[in-house]
Amino acid sequence: MLSECAQLDSELEMENYRLNWDKHKINITMAFNSLRKDEHFCDVTLACEDRQFQAHKVVLSAGSSFFDQILKSHKHPSPLVYLKGVEAKHMELLLDFMYCGEVALEQEELESFMRSGEEQG
Repeated sequence: MLSECAQLDSELEMENYRLNWDKHKINITMAFNSLRKDEHFCDVTLACEDRQFQAHKVVLSAGSSFFDQILKSHKHPSPLVYLKGVEAKHMELLLDFMYCGEVALEQEELESFMRSGEEQG
């Protein structure tokens, strides 16, 4: 019986295949850029200063332990998160960074942007 199981396991291993999507990273990057621009499937609203931003919980959670903790502890299907003390221009840049992996800003903005990112990170 034991030898039959061992033989069956090796036969099953031979039937397993590993598939690799060559352009997966490129496609995901393009998809995130597209989601950021057109805001389809948004399920969270971020508010700071006088602006509101639509975003995706999964992107926020993957990009920030701060958002991950908040979104896991509040189960509302479409939460509104108010970010006291965060400048709207920095929130927009932080979202660009989380969705696209990069952001362009001027040198004089770097320190305050990094501080905002650390508070929300």
